[in-house]
Amino acid sequence: MVFVVALVELLLKIEFLAWLERISLEQKSAFVGINIGTDVSNLPSAVDIVGILKAQQITHVRLFDADAHMLNALSNTGIEVMVSVTNEEVLGIGELPSTAAAWVNKNVAAYVPSTNITAIAVGSEVLTSIPHAAPILVLP
Repeated sequence: MVFVVALVELLLKIEFLAWLERISLEQKSAFVGINIGTDVSNLPSAVDIVGILKAQQITHVRLFDADAHMLNALSNTGIEVMVSVTNEEVLGIGELPSTAAAWVNKNVAAYVPSTNITAIAVGSEVLTSIPHAAPILVLP
């Protein structure tokens, strides 16, 4: 139940209703998007990465974390951004709505509307990669 409440808070915080109004099925068409993880060595700067995205006409990006440099570099580009809660953050967010709200304030609200954050992904293969996560994150 706590996870559901936290998820509702996340959606409200990014003005979910305004987001739904802005995006309609008729406006959507095929697009090319990429995944970006910043936890690697020799990664170009965020500004350089965004320059490459724009040059290649990439319109959608999933960030595997809420990297401040990437979120700032993506501002005012029109690129749709899916920001991710890392696996390390999932349990805390699932346990306490206040932790979820703090995460949204720091990693979403601080960048909207200049950064076009359209979705939040929660972890990656969480139930198989985090021992004992299921009882906390999945309702019976």
